[in-house]
Amino acid sequence: MTDPLDGFRDASPVRPPTTPRVSAFVLLPEDLLVEILLLLDVRHILSLRQVCKALAQATRIRSLWVHLADREALNRKLLWPTYAFPLTFVPTGAIEKHTLRALSVERQWVRGMRPQRRGLARCIFQPPNSIGWLRIIKGRWLALELREQHLDLWDLQDELASEPVASYHGLKGTINGSSITISEGPSIDLPHFGECGPIPNFVQLDTFEGYSGLLDLHAGLAVFSHSAPNKTPLVRDIRTGLIVLLGGSEVTERFQQRFTARILKEYIILIGLSSMEAYAITEVHSLMRNGREGPLPKVVHPVQSFGYPGEETAQHVEVLDPPSGPSKHDLVNRESQLYLGIHLDRSANWTRLHVRLDSDSSSATFTSSAQRLFNTRVLRPFACCWGESGEKILLATWYGTGWRVLCTVPQSVPDPPSPACGFGFSALWDASPKLEQDFFAGFAFDEASGICAIATSAGRVWIDDYSKPPVSSCKLLEEGLHLEEIHLHPDPSWPVLHPIPYPANVNRNLSMSDLTRPIPWSTEVEHYFPMMNDPNCYGGAQWFVNEALHVSGAATLVMFTTSALYPRKCWSTRIIRVTGGRLIAVETNVEMQSRRVKLLEPNITLTQVPSLISEEPSIEGVAGVDLDVDYAVVRRYAFWRKVVEGERWTVRE
Repeated sequence: MTDPLDGFRDASPVRPPTTPRVSAFVLLPEDLLVEILLLLDVRHILSLRQVCKALAQATRIRSLWVHLADREALNRKLLWPTYAFPLTFVPTGAIEKHTLRALSVERQWVRGMRPQRRGLARCIFQPPNSIGWLRIIKGRWLALELREQHLDLWDLQDELASEPVASYHGLKGTINGSSITISEGPSIDLPHFGECGPIPNFVQLDTFEGYSGLLDLHAGLAVFSHSAPNKTPLVRDIRTGLIVLLGGSEVTERFQQRFTARILKEYIILIGLSSMEAYAITEVHSLMRNGREGPLPKVVHPVQSFGYPGEETAQHVEVLDPPSGPSKHDLVNRESQLYLGIHLDRSANWTRLHVRLDSDSSSATFTSSAQRLFNTRVLRPFACCWGESGEKILLATWYGTGWRVLCTVPQSVPDPPSPACGFGFSALWDASPKLEQDFFAGFAFDEASGICAIATSAGRVWIDDYSKPPVSSCKLLEEGLHLEEIHLHPDPSWPVLHPIPYPANVNRNLSMSDLTRPIPWSTEVEHYFPMMNDPNCYGGAQWFVNEALHVSGAATLVMFTTSALYPRKCWSTRIIRVTGGRLIAVETNVEMQSRRVKLLEPNITLTQVPSLISEEPSIEGVAGVDLDVDYAVVRRYAFWRKVVEGERWTVRE
């Protein structure tokens, strides 16, 4: 009888199983194998990895990726993170990830010379009005300070994470200064992208009560902007607790406390509004030793002071990494040089300043060279975040009825013919589909990895990865979010909001012709400007002095010209009394943007002000010291007024 399955059976003979043959190619000595693989570009090496397990293993040889990192990224001066250098202490997988990211980011930036409209698809949800501070660490970790007095650490590599990997509770107050350090050597606490490691956690190492504004922390020294008893920058020895005050040559009395600092090998560089000052660390240690004998802290004076290009005042200063990526030469000289990103006030130029210490001289001799990068006069940004090298910068600026975040790149033209040509847009982000109702809360940017995070008052932290092609925003994340039902606050650090419209109790139908000449003065602050002198009021007198002028201490509005009741129609002058009884005269333009601020001489009393200031603009001839205004702070306040008051007035500089 015939088997019905005979026609469907494999008639070929059954062969015994054989062991897969290994290609002689992968049996070559490792150094020879690497030499052959280096004849390929990165794309073909990744394709070769898909052939078989043996080739996949061969394409993960450490020496191969060290050579590729040098050839494809470092030697081509692509952006390479300083935390991934020297390569000796970086895992092989991390070197591969950083190399691929450097190539991808460069490709996106080159394409980005024509602006990309990018979406922010990923979102980390936090409570409304809770985000106070954020940083991106090693291109992978997002540190968030929340106003519920705790810190969160998120792993951005885990795109599905709904909770932070670590939290720290029990902060006292709000962090107003930070110095994030990464351990050097074979033990690295926070893993790189693509690297497995232990789950990180926060550990409290030390506390500094009574000190404010941590500027830098290095080699056992901490530089603070001021302390409770001393309104001047100071250095504290972490081990002994001894302090030395940094006495400056910039101004004898440092009213404006806007500083940053960098501790080098032999000097502390204190960076102020109009100049930089160098202090010898040997003298600091000497005064600390001698300071044990007296009750008062010693004062160290700068060995050299130097100003910014064109003797301009800086609106914003940030310490940068070397612009061409790390190298052995940079590592050797990092203790004797620094790069600064400076936003100059008058020219609106964003400039990279290279400051060098002349190590051949027995005394401190610093020289500098400047490179103009951007000009943003036409943008009026209210917040900025420099990339580590200064080659790219994020700007938050108004756009229509809302705000947007732009990424600018320097133009190839060294001296553009007009301010509008002084920058190029690489990317543009809408941080939320409801920008006209939300407020900006901060952002962070890791230039080398292409990761940026944008926070809003609604408690959203939007993430984008610039090493990947642009995607459209995920609007599903906004479903169910009704911003009009949430009481959003532009800056919860100042919890009180003054009433709207502001000023109050004013006949808004009056015109310029209704104002008498000379314009009279008034002291009825509470009647026309309720909550103006509340120390917690956003937009109040103390807010303006502390945030826009960077002058610490209490402040109260004591007198104003009645033209201040019609801010959209004419100039006005306000007199603010600050700590110590000194008077500050603030002259504003028609759109509530401060144009000139002067700290009046100590002998000028309030009763003398009307006779000294009788014309408009009027404070130029009055004796005193001009103070600089942080217009980014003022613009954020103006934008909030624009949103809450509707379209009744425009924001313009």
